Amino acid sequence: MSAIYNKFWLVLISGAIVLSGCSTYHDQTGNIRVFIESGDYTAASEATDELSTDGKDRLLHYMESGMVQHLSQNYDGSNAKLAQAANIAEDLTTKRAGDLLKA
Repeated sequence: MSAIYNKFWLVLISGAIVLSGCSTYHDQTGNIRVFIESGDYTAASEATDELSTDGKDRLLHYMESGMVQHLSQNYDGSNAKLAQAANIAEDLTTKRAGDLLKA
């Protein structure tokens, strides 16, 4: 019973940590969605530039920025941001595959 109880709390706490990380990024980008919905793509672009390009959210940053650039019809800028996102995704996939092979 004790092992099941410990696993339950471990899963519950892990889930709370993961969800809190998601809500943080969601909170950071809330104003971007408001700007997009109102058609103010310049303000949305400026808001995406303020997002961190480091850490675990960098892939999301470049995807968000690429989407905003596309909506504002800056297709070259959009392609550049989405290419950066693709490179980051490939790096993350390669690292994850390497970690799995080590195990």
